[in-house]
Amino acid sequence: MNRRLPTSLGYYLAVSAVLTGLGGAPALAQAPDAPRVPVTNANIDQKAKFVTNLVTNSASVRAIEQSGDADAIQALQNARKMVAEATKEAADGKAQIADDKLNKALELVMSNTRRVSETSVKGTRVQQLYDSRMASVKALLEAFDRVAKEKGAASKVVDRRAAIAVHVAEIEAMAKGGNVEGAVVQLDKAYSNITTEVAALREGDKLTKELSFASAEEEYVYEIDRNDSHIFLLKLTLSEKPPHPSFAPQIDSMKADAEILRKQGEDKAKGKDYAGAIKTLGESTDKLIKALRMAGAYIPG
Repeated sequence: MNRRLPTSLGYYLAVSAVLTGLGGAPALAQAPDAPRVPVTNANIDQKAKFVTNLVTNSASVRAIEQSGDADAIQALQNARKMVAEATKEAADGKAQIADDKLNKALELVMSNTRRVSETSVKGTRVQQLYDSRMASVKALLEAFDRVAKEKGAASKVVDRRAAIAVHVAEIEAMAKGGNVEGAVVQLDKAYSNITTEVAALREGDKLTKELSFASAEEEYVYEIDRNDSHIFLLKLTLSEKPPHPSFAPQIDSMKADAEILRKQGEDKAKGKDYAGAIKTLGESTDKLIKALRMAGAYIPG
């Protein structure tokens, strides 16, 4: 994955690649046939000025100091010490020794700048992912409460609802403790669990035939929603844990059949044949349920 560094930092990286050619073994990668500039006192003085600025007042320094990374900060201090030693060596006419130390200082600063920059980008993205998924989990939990209330099943799922709430609280504590990446993994599990609970409530309605609708059109809307729930759950299940290769063709086949039946049901509804649409949508959802079970998801009934 390509990452863009600050413009000023990119400049330092580019110039550093040139400066490593000022004699001695280069600290950073450069072309095998790159021209070598003789190690002279004049060239070392020029190089020392650049590296001195790099380790004292540059975007690299700010990136390292603001990262709070103890190893990177120590590396910066070591680089500054090397630059001071190199300056003294150069003054004593020891150009080659000075050049070697400047190269090492340059490598220390640039390698640690890249590392802390990448860590910062990753941390920001993981936090954004956590925030987004936590919002989704809480929204789905609200939906679970709403469906349970609508179906008169709130008292029946109170223990499972409490277990989910405890899990979510543990995830929030994990994130606050600094393990945001681990919290994201647990959020995926929580999302899957809640989705399964919602599907179970709806599937239970289908099996017990306790639902009543004001019209066939209203029941059709319910079946569309139920079908959507199982489509989503199948996508989530397959993304979390790909099925065994021997099951994949059958799951794909059932998914394709479900899509065809869904389209047929929608077409019947457009023609006001709601009874036929409801029956066909039910067949579509049954295909999805079979695919889910084969994929390893728990679907009651």
